[in-house]
Amino acid sequence: MICSSCFFTKSRELGFTLVEVMIVIAIASILLATAAPSFQSTIFRWNVDALRDDFRNAVLTARTEATTRGEPVRICPIRGDGNVTCINSTWRNGWVVITEDNVEVARFENRSGFPITVHDEDDDGVGVITFNAQGLNLGEVRYVFAVCAPNATTPSVRKGVTIELSGQAFKTLGPGENIHEVVFDDGNGGANNAGQLSCTQA
Repeated sequence: MICSSCFFTKSRELGFTLVEVMIVIAIASILLATAAPSFQSTIFRWNVDALRDDFRNAVLTARTEATTRGEPVRICPIRGDGNVTCINSTWRNGWVVITEDNVEVARFENRSGFPITVHDEDDDGVGVITFNAQGLNLGEVRYVFAVCAPNATTPSVRKGVTIELSGQAFKTLGPGENIHEVVFDDGNGGANNAGQLSCTQA
């Protein structure tokens, strides 16, 4: 014989009271509010790292294409309308690897919209980076790509890539990987401090 009262008793024991549910929701809300800033910072760091790696990959791609094709290959910024411009322009939308005949080899879009700038060692803005048929930096000047987390004053995360005269690309290093600590050898036993290099903040 089935005990119907036993069934209902067991069901009640497995349930939660309204007070218990409200306590769980309150605790979850507190934990979420505490973890949210840290989680946001982690997301910023991931995006900044990804954009830095994309730019370094663009340099490697451009150099490889230049030596394979035996002709100069450029890295140029993408305009807001998605077209490419190889003149002084914002790099915020992303960049492409493109041949002298305007054949697009690779496209790297900045979907996160994080602030990005490209400067030379004299802190001048750069609109195109070109590598010759040997994969060398045709501009004969060092470049720094900088990407920052979106903050109107002091970005919480800053990373960069330095393109040397040889065409090689290195991730910028310094205290805390701070882009503002980058220092260039001027070739005469001195150094050019690139302390003014920064990301253009929105």
